Amino acid sequence: MVKVQLRRKINLVFIVSIYFFLFATPAYSLPLNYLWEFLDTASMVQLDQAHRSYFGFKDSPAPNSYNRETIAYRIHNFCHQYYRKKLKEPASLYRPQIEDLIWNFYLPQIRDLQTKKPNFICQSTPLELKRKTFVEFQLDTKLGFYPIEWKVVNQSNKVEVRQANMNKNGVPDTFIYFDKIKPNCITKKIVDSNQSGNPDINYIYNNCKLVRVEEDYDEDGVKEKICYYNGEEQLINCKGLGAVNQAMAEKYENNNKSKFIYYLNKANEEYYQKFGNSPRHVCGNLLNIMKSEFELGLYEQVSMNYELLLQNSNCNKEKLDAIVFHAFTNLYKLKDYKQAAINYREANKTYVEENGWDSVELSLGLALAYLKIDEPKKCIVALNRIKGRMLNYEGSYMVHYYLGSCHLDAGDYKDAFDHLKRSQAFAENDVQMAQSYLKLGVLYRYLDGGEKQSDEYFNSAIELNPTHENFVKEFKKRKTFLAE
Repeated sequence: MVKVQLRRKINLVFIVSIYFFLFATPAYSLPLNYLWEFLDTASMVQLDQAHRSYFGFKDSPAPNSYNRETIAYRIHNFCHQYYRKKLKEPASLYRPQIEDLIWNFYLPQIRDLQTKKPNFICQSTPLELKRKTFVEFQLDTKLGFYPIEWKVVNQSNKVEVRQANMNKNGVPDTFIYFDKIKPNCITKKIVDSNQSGNPDINYIYNNCKLVRVEEDYDEDGVKEKICYYNGEEQLINCKGLGAVNQAMAEKYENNNKSKFIYYLNKANEEYYQKFGNSPRHVCGNLLNIMKSEFELGLYEQVSMNYELLLQNSNCNKEKLDAIVFHAFTNLYKLKDYKQAAINYREANKTYVEENGWDSVELSLGLALAYLKIDEPKKCIVALNRIKGRMLNYEGSYMVHYYLGSCHLDAGDYKDAFDHLKRSQAFAENDVQMAQSYLKLGVLYRYLDGGEKQSDEYFNSAIELNPTHENFVKEFKKRKTFLAE
């Protein structure tokens, strides 16, 4: 029991570093063979609400090796089939067109596709270039690559229409229309936010400037809310449902969090009274209330509003942020490590569905939660899902450091040593190097005849970071007591 407590204390030293890492964006890479899988045997595009169709070359043999050129060629075939089957548009049929698309349009996208978000854009190439259609696809591990945006560009290279699909059903729900002569001049925008098939939000423009937004969420012909803008995307004021309380909340957002929360709750009461138990209007407010309650130290309240948000079927857009925030609250503030592990698992599952691969940050949070509840084997499984990824130095350091910690708690001393030594190869500062030395010192204390080596590692840790001295003294004292 003492040994477990000591190991936990070492992990606490590293919380500050993991805090900053969880809200950073490390440079990691999606493997090319992973992209191939979803562009080939698992690629599907939802054509409408009831029908899905496979694109690419189903059950075709995989190449002997993967490279960016191969993936660019595969994306071209994917796009070609989409334009031919879904949009009924002429696609690239001649070699010069095909080569131009592959080398100059698809190949440059591969790096971003690997390292940023698993998205790519298709381009049609009609024989008479009067207009082009661009379609952006995003990876969802359940749906495959699905369309999220359509854009029509005229012969003058000006956007005429842009449509977006935020509901993952293959059907556009946002329509933006542009002036055919003036560049980037929006003339009309309508949104189907309640997924009814009819627009319920109308953005009104005057001479390319946004002047008014009207909402009729329940489509009863009565506008619940009208917001006025100054033509520069800046809100002047709103009238109607929740408007007064929302305005009061904004007034106190930066100087009085208690009043900010109060008025957001008052606005939500109006929305619940008008629309019932699951209005979309409350979702952003609930997330902001959670964050403000966290700042005020009202951690139990954070959990209560988290449950409210999660129960609302219209809060899918805010769901991932809410789960991550709740996981962080449980792990670092409430010390409810079992619930934190549940939250991080759910957050990573949602992240995988939306982005195509495991989140490095969420996997590290999950690993730490597993360490806290003495489940090192599950910790190792979580980290093994990301250890093969191309990470930056900080990401590589933390993955190997936590793998070393997990293996140490599991009693796998050889693997623990290997990962802790590898973590040192990626350490970028004395704090990280000292932390690895400290954990190696603990490891050798549990090996027969390892006291001398343990002392050397402890001394190295203290030399780089003197704040470890008290821990080392306490650790040695308790280890001696256990031996006696």
